[in-house]
Amino acid sequence: MTDRRYLLIFPAIILLIFNSIFPTLVVLNYSFTEPFKAPYAFEGVQNFIDVLHSHEWWEAFRRNALFTGLVLSIEIPIGLVFALLIRGKGKLIDTVSTVVILPSLIPFVSVGILWRLMTKSGGPLPLMFSWFGIKYSLMTAKTAFWTLVVMDAWHWISLVFLLLSASLVTIPDVYYTAARIDGSTKWQTFRFITMPGIKYSLIVVLLLRIIDSFKLFDENFILTGGGPGRSTELLSYFLIKKGIQEWVGGFAAAASIIYLVFVILLCFILITILTKGKGMLER
Repeated sequence: MTDRRYLLIFPAIILLIFNSIFPTLVVLNYSFTEPFKAPYAFEGVQNFIDVLHSHEWWEAFRRNALFTGLVLSIEIPIGLVFALLIRGKGKLIDTVSTVVILPSLIPFVSVGILWRLMTKSGGPLPLMFSWFGIKYSLMTAKTAFWTLVVMDAWHWISLVFLLLSASLVTIPDVYYTAARIDGSTKWQTFRFITMPGIKYSLIVVLLLRIIDSFKLFDENFILTGGGPGRSTELLSYFLIKKGIQEWVGGFAAAASIIYLVFVILLCFILITILTKGKGMLER
């Protein structure tokens, strides 16, 4: 009898084709043309050359790389600390965990609107800084960029906490009991028991946050609109500006493909390094 179990994944394959593969092929086709020109013109690899020679592209790339590095260095350590501190069972633990998780449940657009209201002139943040004699204004480049970083960290520390907490639960208590009996220090317990137990969850969190930080658009658009100047213009905003506002579709499509390839290669390199070539499915 023919094994029909593989038919169960057929709906997922159809969804993947129409949701990911087909749009990617369309964008790849546009990257070799100029879709908004009449008559239709084949550009070859010229769009890719233009992207790689674009000062705006490299500035947006550098800015996004800095943003990603900053949010990762904030979110993962703080999320891990929260996960280590808020462990166990009980009503208090459950209540605190719920409060920590709440920001990740807020939609992207709502987060942007919330922080726009908080940072407006006379809003809570400027008022709070004024108590310490600090003048806060979202209209300066450094302030706008750092506000974007803090907003993203506030939004996604809870996701890091949630995933790492779930991973910590899977580590058997007998390991910690044995470590205490053997006289293991807290650092040794963390290094040789906790870290190996949450290693793959940490890798997943790292990859998710890298991908999400390179996709950030909604909150950025609402909070700063890429400004002041281009100080908060990350790659996603840059692509939207080129493709929709300036109507250079071929350039935007080529930039999107370069962007996609870079993120895929970065994730592949990180998985290879962090798993020592074993991959995520090998234990």
